[in-house]
Amino acid sequence: MANNNGRPLVTIDAQCQYKGLVFYTAVVCNVSGHFSLSKDGKVFWEGPFSIQTDPDHGRDRTVRLGYACHGPGSYTLKVTNISTVESELHPRGRGPVPDITVTDTGC
Repeated sequence: MANNNGRPLVTIDAQCQYKGLVFYTAVVCNVSGHFSLSKDGKVFWEGPFSIQTDPDHGRDRTVRLGYACHGPGSYTLKVTNISTVESELHPRGRGPVPDITVTDTGC
């Protein structure tokens, strides 16, 4: 969660990598899941998201979600049901990705 020119903003950034013998290598993949944004425990926005990454061609790997401030309080972003699939040519899904929860005081 961040502030973008005075407006609240949620960003979800994703990158897929695999480890070779020595180094990690970024690969083309699709990361999808569900997000929810709540204030003081009450959900006010939720929905699916999908990010297609392409490290070889500079594709942006970030989803930016601007939202309206609902007054001062505790804001929580939850990202659930996260799945990753490498490129269509090599559709290998990876193991389960744990849910992510971020809470911050805002507005």
